Amino acid sequence: MGGESVESRRSWLPARRVRAASVAAIVAAAVTVTACSSSGGTSSSGSAGSTASAASTASAGGASSAGSSSPATKSPIDVGLVTSLTSTTLAPYPQVAAAQKAAIAYINSVGGVNGHPLAANQCDDQDQANVAATCAAAAVRSSDVAIVGGTEVFPGFFSTINTAKLTFTGGLGLIPQELTSPVSFPVTSVAAGWYFGSGALAVKLGAKKVTIVQCSIPACEGTAQESAAALKIAGDDVAPQYVTFQLGQAISATDAQQVIKQDPDAVILAAPGPYPQQMMTALRQAGYTGKIINNIGSFDPQAIKTVGNSIADGTYVVSTMHLPTETSIPAVALYNTWMDKTDASAQKDELSLLEWTAMLDFADIAKTLPTVTRASVLSAYQNLKTPVDIGTSAPFSVVGSPSPLSTAPQLHSADVMYSEIENGQYKPLGSFVNPFEPAGS
Repeated sequence: MGGESVESRRSWLPARRVRAASVAAIVAAAVTVTACSSSGGTSSSGSAGSTASAASTASAGGASSAGSSSPATKSPIDVGLVTSLTSTTLAPYPQVAAAQKAAIAYINSVGGVNGHPLAANQCDDQDQANVAATCAAAAVRSSDVAIVGGTEVFPGFFSTINTAKLTFTGGLGLIPQELTSPVSFPVTSVAAGWYFGSGALAVKLGAKKVTIVQCSIPACEGTAQESAAALKIAGDDVAPQYVTFQLGQAISATDAQQVIKQDPDAVILAAPGPYPQQMMTALRQAGYTGKIINNIGSFDPQAIKTVGNSIADGTYVVSTMHLPTETSIPAVALYNTWMDKTDASAQKDELSLLEWTAMLDFADIAKTLPTVTRASVLSAYQNLKTPVDIGTSAPFSVVGSPSPLSTAPQLHSADVMYSEIENGQYKPLGSFVNPFEPAGS
């Protein structure tokens, strides 16, 4: 698979149900951003008719109030969001936009940021490089003090916001530019956590002979290498084997037989949906009874419904946050409540919970500032030493939290969670762990 480092090849779209013919072009896109006049965005105040009292908010627990319980009546603070809300090539992420609106509605209901309500300018990049460039340019021209959230895969987007020193937080870390950008601050271990976590989990489960299923482009091989690196870190002395399938072609019984011939005791699926669902189904139908490990981005709640419990049960997933179904956790229950208030039809998954978390983190950080400006927000993130902990993920900080990957300096979080699927539901296997270091270190 070549001599490139693990980190240098990170450029994948793990969470998407792919029209695969277009993936390679998108992953490989190197965009030169030019000035554009149209924003292509929509605006939302996030009010959603919310009138929650301080008492009812406190009863939900686990999340900061982001300000006083008095009405947010001062001048608004604008934030942006850039992601795919509509697309003719890849599955869009409307749940991310819904989660931002839900978070803003909640924050504003408890006083906003020191009395200032938040308002969102959401821009649909349509999974198109030129539209993403337009969104980036519009955000730079706008009054947005930060862009909170978005699954950005176009390098030119980051070039534009870097120049403008416009903070970007809450992303998925899908391309190297996001994890090296000086204005980018992922609040979890993002996609790197998914793939390193898959390898570490295989060893934790006692696997001694691992096969990694990957797709046929370098970026996909890069994520497979991350899982392989984690296997070695966790103490597995046996190098993994690989099975490579062609993007754009459905997984077949022949592909499953290639895996089974290697006689693995664990299979790691380093591929985007719907390929994990297809491979899992083919493997089980062919009689494979060993362990199968996915990440929650490519095997979300809808994927469980797609394959059915008979296929999903007994398999494992890696997430970077608490599960959206863990409503016994007050902070997760709060997210569920406000998602239902705002858009009951929106999917509750790791992507929407990530956006919710990033927004509440932003509000907690912003309320420490005498004046919330683009410059003060960037400085606050750069110098964030006291961890922000709203209860949906591991605490987030920057200072004193160096990246576990040398070529991803902006990756300041290293935690993941493991779950087993039982009766069609995720069953957590303990709390957060760090897959980037040897177990017990």
